[in-house]
Amino acid sequence: MHSSVKRVAHGLHSLAQRFLVQDWRVHRLQEERHLARLLRDLRVDCVFDVGANVGMYAKMLREYCGYTGYIVSFEPTPATFDRLVKNCSADRKWRGFNCGLGATSGTLTLHDNPGNSEGNSFLAWNSTSDRPTDSIEVEVKTLSSLFPALQAELGFRRPFLKMDTQGFDLQVFEGASEFHAAFVGLQSELALSPFYDGAPDWNESLSRYREAGFALSALIANNAFYPEIQEVDCVMLRPACFERPGAR
Repeated sequence: MHSSVKRVAHGLHSLAQRFLVQDWRVHRLQEERHLARLLRDLRVDCVFDVGANVGMYAKMLREYCGYTGYIVSFEPTPATFDRLVKNCSADRKWRGFNCGLGATSGTLTLHDNPGNSEGNSFLAWNSTSDRPTDSIEVEVKTLSSLFPALQAELGFRRPFLKMDTQGFDLQVFEGASEFHAAFVGLQSELALSPFYDGAPDWNESLSRYREAGFALSALIANNAFYPEIQEVDCVMLRPACFERPGAR
């Protein structure tokens, strides 16, 4: 009886977390609800979480989107990766890799924001920012070089690519070019007012994803920007992979 009560209590707590909205989650509601539907209808079985930071996106998928498949997180910053490992250690379907992803393999200089895990980038902050940064050399790989071994090990068939790399998403995407067609959907940060030197215009990024066969599913403000929006996430799908509810 005691274990049954605990299960019911845990279930009620999970429902409360999903449907009672804390202030810090208000701007995220559209993202949570849209991803919950899309990952389900695309039958996603592995999310590539590129630019994972300490695992906030993965935790959102677990706690608020009902996603139960594999998550493979990539985070190049050593101190941030240590925190990511702690967060994913109890989840047997979530693993982390301490490397960046890009268009080519090698090493790159990462601009690290001391004392703050957010905002680290392979691109320098633009001249309008006075944010202090340290420079560290980190390992970078291509997703194309990692994809076959991960697929053989995990057995996924319908992967989803999430990129949040502070202006570097297109480089990550080009490094996955051999397997673009394998992904049933993607999510990428688009900068309307770029914070980083050399970051692509949002139209350029969106056009490249469309050229690779993805269609726009949603544009979502990824922060509580006011009064002028500065960044959005594009959520995209490969139309042929979409399964309408009730089709099975």
